[in-house]
Amino acid sequence: TAAVLQGQRERRGLSHAHRCAPRRDGADAGEGGGTVDPDPEPDPTPGEEVILYEETLGTPAKVGNNWPYADAYTGYTDTHNMTLSSYSTSIRSVDDIANIWFPKTKPSCYFQVSGFDTSNYTNLKFTFEIAGENSTDNQDLIAVETDKGTVTVPSATVEKSPNYHPVALTLQDGMTWLKISNDNSTASFRIAKLKVVGTTK
Repeated sequence: TAAVLQGQRERRGLSHAHRCAPRRDGADAGEGGGTVDPDPEPDPTPGEEVILYEETLGTPAKVGNNWPYADAYTGYTDTHNMTLSSYSTSIRSVDDIANIWFPKTKPSCYFQVSGFDTSNYTNLKFTFEIAGENSTDNQDLIAVETDKGTVTVPSATVEKSPNYHPVALTLQDGMTWLKISNDNSTASFRIAKLKVVGTTK
């Protein structure tokens, strides 16, 4: 009957509309039912500098009366799926600058980033900004190391926040983790804006 035919047309129309509905996740259906990235990232070309890690530390806030320890903080901004570990360092905001606090009263406090895959990169560089508790302390009291050995931190006097200054270090090829430590009992430091870059082979 006409009513039956109309119902069949409506059911077929609904099914067709369902099959052709656009995906809402931004990806298109690929052959075999998979998905295709609509805007894939191009592979880096040899000689191109690539960011391997970049951390600005977000917007820290106190929990109660205390700044959160680094291993409990959830506001990290890096998107490279690194593994973080730490001891007695905390994430703070002083003078509206987010920083990692390395206190002098906690011997061997550290902040470590693991999970780098640098096999396709060379000319690895680590940059950060540093300030001190006192304007007479030397930044070479901070120790930097990787699984390939220690990294020399040049001698320079730090200033108090908000007067950070940049530090640029060269890392060893093939390193997979990076550790920053303060194991002295005379000076405390703030470190901000951490970045690791490498040049594609």
